[in-house]
Amino acid sequence: MNRSPFKFICCFALLTLSFICNADPNCSLLSEEVTLYFGIETNLPDPCRPVTIDSTHTDIDVSFISTGWGIVISNDILGDYDPNQCLLYGNENTYYSPVPAGFEFTGANEGDEIWILPQNAYNGELPLGFAAEFSDSSKLRDWDPNDPDKGADTADKWYRIRLLDVRGPADANFSMWQTGPTKVYMSTAWGGITHEDVYYINDGGHSHMNWGFTKEGNYEIDLEVSTVRLCDVELTADLWPVGDEYYRGDCRVDLSDFAVLALYWLESGCGLCSGADLSDPADGNINNDDLMFYSQQWLQCGYPGCEF
Repeated sequence: MNRSPFKFICCFALLTLSFICNADPNCSLLSEEVTLYFGIETNLPDPCRPVTIDSTHTDIDVSFISTGWGIVISNDILGDYDPNQCLLYGNENTYYSPVPAGFEFTGANEGDEIWILPQNAYNGELPLGFAAEFSDSSKLRDWDPNDPDKGADTADKWYRIRLLDVRGPADANFSMWQTGPTKVYMSTAWGGITHEDVYYINDGGHSHMNWGFTKEGNYEIDLEVSTVRLCDVELTADLWPVGDEYYRGDCRVDLSDFAVLALYWLESGCGLCSGADLSDPADGNINNDDLMFYSQQWLQCGYPGCEF
């Protein structure tokens, strides 16, 4: 049997699947789109949002738990709510004018006006931050976002919070930053929304920031949260590639894993064969025994709630 054409096809399939995963070899576990609703000096109560949160310590918790994503808005007094239930309210104390120099990243020039939910609230404003304090740490895997500009360039159990869309008053801008020194995470004023509009928080983390709005009115802010899930150890046929090596990473057994198996098909004496030697005990030979183990796990997922 001439295996060269077969291996070429499998390598091509593997490269294609890597491209589909948007250059992220771990194929990060993504949350559903999360929408935050803000009212900046709007009329109350809001007919669409039964819970108004306008003061007291509040976090957007983005934890991944054993049953899946647990994304809630948590207020120290009112308790925990689904984001769709809440209006995050900016009262009259959030109004600032004139804006000093150096805040152009918000879309407000020197002398303009702006509304800010401040990083440190002293005058009855809403102090709003992110937290990941209720995660099931045993289900997460260390990874390095390699993003030093955003303070995330070491291996840890990170969450990436990405800005997807902002809907608000005409010509209004939204921004999110921290002071001391100033670090901007998200801003629609800098060329619109790009892949750089992200914030990272690690497992167990908790941090507050400034939220800026350049006009009064209602805003809907869409976010996406991702992390890297540690697969269940029983899913041995998950062989997603990372660089020149192979690790279990995307928690699914599909064609990408079959491509790895095919690369070593009928090889002998290749050790673990980049994980393709699935037989028990491993014998360094890739044959029908390994194919049987692979087929038994075909289209299985390595965590609860996983879908293809």
